[in-house]
Amino acid sequence: MQSKSHIQLTYDQNAATYARVFGDELSHKPQDQAWLAEFAASLEPGPVWEIGCGSGHIGAFLHDLGVEITVTDFGLEMVRTAAKSFPEMKFQREDFFALSAQNNSLSGILGFYALVNYPTQALNPVFKEIHRVLKPRGKVLLSVHLGEGSLMNESFLESGTQLEFFFHNPEVFCQAM
Repeated sequence: MQSKSHIQLTYDQNAATYARVFGDELSHKPQDQAWLAEFAASLEPGPVWEIGCGSGHIGAFLHDLGVEITVTDFGLEMVRTAAKSFPEMKFQREDFFALSAQNNSLSGILGFYALVNYPTQALNPVFKEIHRVLKPRGKVLLSVHLGEGSLMNESFLESGTQLEFFFHNPEVFCQAM
C-alpha cells in the first residue's frame, strides 16, 4: 500500500490536470446527480463536509442545492485549485484520518471516490472519525469502486507517477463502516 504522503503529493502535483479532466464529470452522470440530490434532501439543517474534494465540483453541486457545505481535501494544492473554480464556497485542508470538526457537529459527510486509494482494512480510522463528527441523525454518502483487489495506474493522469486504486467488497466495506 502506498503512503498517505505519496497519495497527497501525487494529487497535489496533478491538481490542475485533475480539475480539467474531472471538473465537469457530473454533467454526464445522471445517476450520481440523483444520489447527490437524494443525499441533500435527506440532510437535517447544519454543516456538511465533503472529504477528498478533488476539483470541488461535487461540493458545488450540493452547494447549488442549498447545502451548507465545507469542501475539504488533504492536498493543499487540490484545495487551492478547487477554490479558484468555486470561490463562493468554503474550502479547507483536512486529513480525513483526523478531522478537525468537533464531536457530533456535522449533519453529513460526503466522500465521492475519496477513499479509493486505500484498502478497506486501512479505513477504520476514517470510519471512526466519521462517526465521531456526525450528529446522531447525520447522514453519510461514500462512493468507492466495487470488487476485489487493486489496480496500479502506472502513470496517473499521464504524470509518470504511479497511483494505486483499491476495489471494495460492499459487504466488508459496510461492515467496517
